[in-house]
Amino acid sequence: MIKVIRKYNKLWLICAFASYISLGHGQENVKVLTKTIDKSFPYQNQRIEIIGEKAMVNITGWTKKLVVVQLKLIAKHNSREVIDREIDYCRYILKDEHDVIELKNFFVLPKNTDGVQADLRAEYEVFLPIGVEAKITNNYGNTVIKKVSGSLTMDAAYGDLYLNDLLSDIDITAKYGDIVMRNCSGNVNCTAKYAKIEMHKHRGVFVANLSYADVILGILNDVSNINITAKRSDIQIETGSLTEFGFDFVNQYGDITVPNKLRDKLIIDDSRQTFQTNGEKEIQISNSFGEIKILNIVYE
Repeated sequence: MIKVIRKYNKLWLICAFASYISLGHGQENVKVLTKTIDKSFPYQNQRIEIIGEKAMVNITGWTKKLVVVQLKLIAKHNSREVIDREIDYCRYILKDEHDVIELKNFFVLPKNTDGVQADLRAEYEVFLPIGVEAKITNNYGNTVIKKVSGSLTMDAAYGDLYLNDLLSDIDITAKYGDIVMRNCSGNVNCTAKYAKIEMHKHRGVFVANLSYADVILGILNDVSNINITAKRSDIQIETGSLTEFGFDFVNQYGDITVPNKLRDKLIIDDSRQTFQTNGEKEIQISNSFGEIKILNIVYE
């Protein structure tokens, strides 16, 4: 399974290197045109919808009763004529209507246009009040969310998610990207494929349905419950305690690796392996064609 993820990462690196070579020696000749739009909306418990396309989305929580956004529309190319023309392909909607604050960027090409020559993209800087209900969709770009409280629904494709210091229930749907969660509190429901997932210092419940994933779950002292259904995924549990968790693992056509002191609980029956222990908190994992591993780590 790790080979599948590495192959995906290697392909991404090859594409990035090819893009670097294509700009190469002419980098100093690349011209950049940026349009900046600033907008703020009084917050009166509206639902927030953020829809990014080829966008870098940065979201931060704050205590003000305002939703504030700065949106940058960016065009890059060696030709000034090209960026002057194609910056107009970048469109946006920033509005408060029908109890929904909508922040959206997209691209519209004129008729009879063969394609886009410039590198077109968007950058969001968004500040959200406490207790928001927000849906964030981002395709072909990274999303960073920090210090937000409330209820979050996220849909990401071909980009990474970085979630830090959240006090939120979170629903994640993702493919072809990384998901990194640190110091978050709340219930998390995650559906992901072709993804690398890291979760550290989580407080609450984590439920996941995964395929073709690499997963590391670490520093689980405050986690309430973990339930993972997976296929063709490698899942690693890193914990400083082997007694506070009740492990319930089933792996079909894959190995379960545990510390030596727990190997008497491991049952191998042809293509099926199971592992069960008793503990106050439950970690349940069902997997196939991948590895499940427990690492006993002493944290400083």
